[in-house]
Amino acid sequence: MSTSWVDIGSVRTVNPVKREVRVRPLDGFEGCLDAIEWLHVRQPGGKIERCKVVAVQGAADVAIILAPGVPRDTVRLLLNGHVVLEAVEAEDYLSSNETFLRWPGMTVYTTDGTLLGTIGQIYTSPHNGAFTVECEDGKRLVLPAIDQVVQDLDVEKRTLTLGDYAPYAVEE
Repeated sequence: MSTSWVDIGSVRTVNPVKREVRVRPLDGFEGCLDAIEWLHVRQPGGKIERCKVVAVQGAADVAIILAPGVPRDTVRLLLNGHVVLEAVEAEDYLSSNETFLRWPGMTVYTTDGTLLGTIGQIYTSPHNGAFTVECEDGKRLVLPAIDQVVQDLDVEKRTLTLGDYAPYAVEE
């Protein structure tokens, strides 16, 4: 059974000596590279190279530092390649972020029904994102998008109910 791959970015530059690969993620996949353990790159000929990752840094162009055991010649071959992710993983990433991307503007309530405010910004991540709540009293809270904080989400009504958020809240 062959694996289906989805392009998630392109290799912009490589530094074989430092074993560094700079990747420009495609729209929608910006946070996808933050926690990868293996870099998969489709070379222009179609062959997929798999390299162990030791660190990921940066924002617009993500710098991926490969393991010392990756041969320098292999790093050179990655130039102009396409970073790929297994189709199943790519679909999971996009579907988990699709709803999250629609959170800004939602009304936020506490469990007792008290209006807290509205969601301002969201911050995506491959694991748990975060979001801001512009409170009615003028405060701004930053909260993680985790089950302990988000008790209920109604996308149709555009409401979010918070559980016990106090231990996780950061006030700006």
